[in-house]
Amino acid sequence: MTTARALLDVARNTATSSPVARADVLMHVALVDVALRDTERAEVALRDATAAANRIADPDARRLARTHLEFAGAALRVTSDPARAREMLTRAVDEYRAGGRLVFLPECYLLRARTEPQPAAAEDLESGIAVLEQSPVRNGAVVGTGVLNAGVALYEDAIRLCADRGDIEGMFRYAERSRTQPEGIPIATVRELQQRLAASAAAVLQVTELPQELVTICITERGAAIQRHPLRRAADSLSPAELYDAVIRGFGPQLASCHQLIVVAGGRLRDVPFAALLDARTHRYLIEQMAVSTAMSASALRPAPHSRATGSLLAVALPSGNTNAGLPESAGEVGAVSALYPGARTIAADAATFAAFEAAAPAASVIHIGRPHQPAVRTRPAWHSSFAHDRVTWRAIAQRRLSREPIVILAACNTLRQRFSANVRSQTSRRWFPRWPVPPTSSAR
Repeated sequence: MTTARALLDVARNTATSSPVARADVLMHVALVDVALRDTERAEVALRDATAAANRIADPDARRLARTHLEFAGAALRVTSDPARAREMLTRAVDEYRAGGRLVFLPECYLLRARTEPQPAAAEDLESGIAVLEQSPVRNGAVVGTGVLNAGVALYEDAIRLCADRGDIEGMFRYAERSRTQPEGIPIATVRELQQRLAASAAAVLQVTELPQELVTICITERGAAIQRHPLRRAADSLSPAELYDAVIRGFGPQLASCHQLIVVAGGRLRDVPFAALLDARTHRYLIEQMAVSTAMSASALRPAPHSRATGSLLAVALPSGNTNAGLPESAGEVGAVSALYPGARTIAADAATFAAFEAAAPAASVIHIGRPHQPAVRTRPAWHSSFAHDRVTWRAIAQRRLSREPIVILAACNTLRQRFSANVRSQTSRRWFPRWPVPPTSSAR
């Protein structure tokens, strides 16, 4: 926010000739000042913005600018005078609707919900989320002014409100709605997920980081429970033992009879190696207690089909295109995986054409594609496999009819890693767990 303030100060100093531009810049200045809790500076910006808006000659543009200022003025009063803020936001909602400016509604609903008791707040949060979900570009899109991050905050407030009421079903559904769902997959209910987990000895752990709080739902075929853990810093900066206490320890009774844990996490937690969580009391990693996997969506989980056929493996080693120095274990990866499957077929790097891969794939129930190194900074939007003479995206691989029910493992650094925000285009410095040890049952890549 401090960076945004500095940039807006530059814009304010240059936007002097156009009242429309000046009113818009000053409105954003006021919202950023409110976020930084500098109310005096926000009030000054709003007074200057009002003066600029009154000088706008075009009546429609002047009306829109005044509506923006109504919204920004309400943001300033949400805490100090919630009743007044609620009135101002109601007028802003009506004006935005009348003018067809629906993109500004989610922020209004978000702030108005923060001035209301639970039932009305829940209605406003749902109204804001409904507007978001009608947009063709929802995940990561800038909503309204962009200052309040309403595309994320609406779901966070809805999850917290459901948690306060003990509404596990509501928490689960809002967490699922906040994530990108596979096309054609409807949001599941907790009961539906429990039915899919029947006789699987598996549990689903849905982890959501809220401001100053980590909320976790544990679902098994026998029931569902929630755990709330206060945060003093970002969840992805917690140590393995701290994160174990925050999301695992409280679910001891639920996980006692489970042999598999499926973690569904969003935001910064997507890249956390949950298998490496450490129980400080027993000095055992989570992967030593049960199998651990991750999923992007709980609603997309389905029972594994039963098959009498034994697993057959196709292991493909792809050339890196660069030296493998510093990655001494990668050369033996394909051989180590193949040793787990009798009769496994392998394709060495020097023979790994896409044609050879397509010819061998239909006979395999498990396909392992290993590439020694996948660059962290990608110029293309999708992970790609450098077959000999071919560069193939993971989508192209997924669309092939490889076999009846294949499991395809794309093994490379940064495979399918998503940006935390779809709005981020530049490389950023993020903390990637320098203190995390390597679990004893896995190898470092």
